[in-house]
Amino acid sequence: MFKKTKIAAVTAAVLGLSSMAAQAVSLNEAASQGQVLIFPYYNVNNGFVTVFKVTNTTNETKAVKIRFRESENSNDVLDFNLYMSPFDVFRMDLVEGPDGGVLLKAPDTSCTHPEIPDAGIDFRHDVYEHTDVSDVREGYLEVIEMGVVPIGKLEGQEGSAINVVAGVDHGTTGVPADCSVISDAWQQGVFTQGGAASNTATIDIRNPNAIGFKYEDPNMSGSMSESGFYGKATVANLSKPTGGLIGTSIFIDTLNTAGYVAEPTSIVNYSTIPQHYLSSDQNFYLLPSLASGSIQSTESFTYDAAGAPMLVTRDYPTVTRDWGLDDPNVTPRTPVASGINPFPIADAMAVTVLGNQYFLGEGGTVSDFVVSAPMRKHGIYNNYQFYPAGTTEPTTGEFVPVAGEVENGFWKKLSGVDLTSTFTYFNNEEQFTQPQPGDFSPPKETETVTQTFDREVNILALHIQTLGEAASVLGSVNAEPLPVVYTEGWGVFSFTKDEYNLGADRFAAWGGEDSTIPDAMGAPLFGFAAIRTPLNDGHIGETFPNIYNRKR
Repeated sequence: MFKKTKIAAVTAAVLGLSSMAAQAVSLNEAASQGQVLIFPYYNVNNGFVTVFKVTNTTNETKAVKIRFRESENSNDVLDFNLYMSPFDVFRMDLVEGPDGGVLLKAPDTSCTHPEIPDAGIDFRHDVYEHTDVSDVREGYLEVIEMGVVPIGKLEGQEGSAINVVAGVDHGTTGVPADCSVISDAWQQGVFTQGGAASNTATIDIRNPNAIGFKYEDPNMSGSMSESGFYGKATVANLSKPTGGLIGTSIFIDTLNTAGYVAEPTSIVNYSTIPQHYLSSDQNFYLLPSLASGSIQSTESFTYDAAGAPMLVTRDYPTVTRDWGLDDPNVTPRTPVASGINPFPIADAMAVTVLGNQYFLGEGGTVSDFVVSAPMRKHGIYNNYQFYPAGTTEPTTGEFVPVAGEVENGFWKKLSGVDLTSTFTYFNNEEQFTQPQPGDFSPPKETETVTQTFDREVNILALHIQTLGEAASVLGSVNAEPLPVVYTEGWGVFSFTKDEYNLGADRFAAWGGEDSTIPDAMGAPLFGFAAIRTPLNDGHIGETFPNIYNRKR
């Protein structure tokens, strides 16, 4: 029923089925290396500290985008560029900030742009109208390889030449030779912006009210910001991403003396084109994204009715719109470019069943399910609807910030158009939903609960009710309690309704017109279960990766 992980990958290799095509988006099930790493969770609630480590396992110098997104609407709350030397490891610590938000510290010497101060940098939760500090105190992390920096001196404007690889290399001292080569490379045109699968034509650079742009190219083939950086189809001095990134996250509960480890989802074959963007550019800071890679096909393993593994390939065209959901930084409400190729990663991550085990107890054993939905911000299964300019304003629903009769249309939040699922409990004694042949009567049945996933990061807490509503393992203030049926067992969420189909109807709703897209059932979700139990004067904490069914 559930998709196997490493064992299945080995079995498939023996059967000759693991030879993925060179240019198809897919999850790396056998190992954690990839071009993209998506970490399901970060948390600084109630004494928690989160530690991330990202490792470059290759002998290449890589430009990497680090982007933290909050838990409610996936708004970007902090991002920067990381330049990793060969075999480099970069560490980030998240702690509660002085304003009650999140403070990022980097006890590391790797080169970043902009440079992270020794005292750390606060997440920016106060720039969004519909995001408060409780949303920002937990969320998730995207790590996207932008490309490989060539070896040697790189030519820029007016004959300048900069050796970026030598500057960021740690050498024999363990400290980069000169991180200032990064800012010099941008200022002197050694590095330029561009490369994403994005529709920059939606941003009118001739509009004097558009922040960060001045008119430069009447043919709209490139967009120049007032800082002098272009957004084009190609970039200077960065070659295609090659992968090889790995990572891990650790959640440290300082109040209960427990720790939890969660691995990221790894995406391979995300892009054959380098993407390089500055975090400071108001019009391009959301690039690269999970929807801006160049590869438009996907490959995934599934299992047929007989349980035999098989390989499924799909091709997706890009969509016509390019926007962010909640961005007050651009006037007048011009969509910020965020990518027009959302379906390959959504398809690769789509699951029809998601489940995990749990343990509860009167002595204080509690369990959390973490379910993250990183593609909702790109229009995949959310409760937002975009209305193009000139359409009639809907009479129901709640407006979201990008709203009103503006040149590019408006968003509206609708009721009843959200991601929901049934949750079925199972205990350890073979109590199934359907009666088994030859069983005694009356047949046993499980209890089914309908669960709505209305956040980008959803924490579902299971605990004995006498412990109180705040008994979330991860200390989440946004946790929703799940009713308890059995004190020990497992459960599954099902995403097999007709509306959970990445086929032509979903593509058309996002702005596409291609009716040849094949059906692909499921919702792009991932996460883990966290369990805590008392032991002597402390606690034992453990995590379990979710189990999935990706059957198409």
